[in-house]
Amino acid sequence: LREKERPEYVLTMDLVMHYLEIPKMTGYTDTDLARWLYFLRHEGEEDKTMEVLLKSNSIFREADERYKQFIADEQARFAYQARSMFLHDRATELYVSREEGKLEKARETAKILKTE
Repeated sequence: LREKERPEYVLTMDLVMHYLEIPKMTGYTDTDLARWLYFLRHEGEEDKTMEVLLKSNSIFREADERYKQFIADEQARFAYQARSMFLHDRATELYVSREEGKLEKARETAKILKTE
């Protein structure tokens, strides 16, 4: 893991992050990763592939049961939505603050250049 602004600085050698774009996953291949991607993309749908996946592996059955419990629990769903909205609002606030800071810095720079 490296620092974004200065990639020459290694933050840790113990962590590697991989980004998986579920919408780009097409078809179904016979690897654990592909099965999880399929499960995440198609959970809640009823098709033959999902049926085979749930019958063939107890981990997917457990994940499916937990998903069904979660969507059935209105209070848990509400808490999730509230948290999601909070995180979105917070990100928007930070973005606006950064933009306002950039604008203020530009004004100060212009003011300094004007007086010189």
